Amino acid sequence: MENLEVETLVRLCSQQNERAFAELVRRHEQQLVAQIRYQLGNNDHVDDVLQETLIQAWLGIRHLREPKAVRRWLLQIARNRCFDFLKSAQRRDLPVESDELTQFVDRFGHKHIRQRQMVDDAVEALAHAPEDQREVAQMFYLEGFSVSEIAARRRCPEGTVKQRLFHARVYLRESFGISRKEKTVPASLDRLDTKKQSFPVRRPEVVITKINGDPFSVDRPELRWWFIIPVIGERSQFADYESTTWELSKAHDIRTVRAAVVHDVDGIEIEIHTWEPEYGWSPSTWEMCGRLTETTTEYLAVSLFDDDKRILNTFLDEGFDFDWGQMPRKLEDRGYFSTQADGSPRQIKNVESMEASGAGIFSVSVGERNFTCLRVFQLEALPTALDATITESYVTESGRTIMVRHFRRPETAMSGETQSIAADYRLRHIIDGVEYYHWYDSISNLVFGF
Repeated sequence: MENLEVETLVRLCSQQNERAFAELVRRHEQQLVAQIRYQLGNNDHVDDVLQETLIQAWLGIRHLREPKAVRRWLLQIARNRCFDFLKSAQRRDLPVESDELTQFVDRFGHKHIRQRQMVDDAVEALAHAPEDQREVAQMFYLEGFSVSEIAARRRCPEGTVKQRLFHARVYLRESFGISRKEKTVPASLDRLDTKKQSFPVRRPEVVITKINGDPFSVDRPELRWWFIIPVIGERSQFADYESTTWELSKAHDIRTVRAAVVHDVDGIEIEIHTWEPEYGWSPSTWEMCGRLTETTTEYLAVSLFDDDKRILNTFLDEGFDFDWGQMPRKLEDRGYFSTQADGSPRQIKNVESMEASGAGIFSVSVGERNFTCLRVFQLEALPTALDATITESYVTESGRTIMVRHFRRPETAMSGETQSIAADYRLRHIIDGVEYYHWYDSISNLVFGF
């Protein structure tokens, strides 16, 4: 067994070959223990969580589609078991009904495992779920892929993956007759009036005018997309306005809350609350950790609370850089874009990377306030992807983002199917020959003076 290739070893494991599984455990046990000890700390439950990890691996390995990814799959199972342990003060393990599996597990020192029938029932129930939900659920729960990895493989935004996972869990709960627990409102939400927010309900008039002359470079200390500087005491807010009506659809409150350490790297923990017209301020579902260096701003970890479960990704996770990662503080115009006769930008050279790039200096008026800004383009996926988006940011010379305009293709991949988006088709961008249209605007509280 020691000389077997990993693909052969996994194939034998999927056929319930106990010797093959023992060899698989031997090859990866040290890494699994290190992962679990890192998440739980040095306590008496590391062995228990390791046992649960191996049990789930034994039950689920026959569903692993990519044998070469078995190490990543095992580590993802370990992470998930740690999350389960940390969120539950009471451990609930069900005895196994299979005598054969009981004997096998006992040789590894396990006393209790989840029933194989529960896994089989869940897989069978998912087989009848909508295809997009079934595929992401199988990749996440049975194959061990992270949300960011699934998003990259399916060429869709992380938010779409999370939405499909949410609906898949709802489908399973309904299939098994399980009611959903109500979430409690965290104490931090007390700082916000549950109904009120400060942004106007309709977006003020926006006028953007190109300024002739050499563009300036900027030092932007903010974390991309969230308008926040990862320094203790910082706070920002921004509002989203739909391009078809210019009505307020969401407001966001982002605050640094405390120092944090991720994989021995010092950072700042950031909390995000969202307001919607129908519900007011909701409990925080997003938290992140970032840091500011002399040359970069960096995401260290991103945490999503979903259905009483914390989904955590860090800079050591595969695919993290694709969606989060680090970004240079210095932004400048490198001559990648020109302005057409109708005022819309056109790309001069093909995209070689998805790094942000300056594209001219502009005067930006929002209502009665005026700003001089470097326009910055950021491609959020390769132009060939159907769900690719473009952000057009306006950043002041002091490095603060006052507005971000979001663009999508007219036919785009959303919720697992191709559909037309609600957009302002009068404003477009052309990237690698592909047209993108004005989707919505995000405007900082700095524009409104609060």
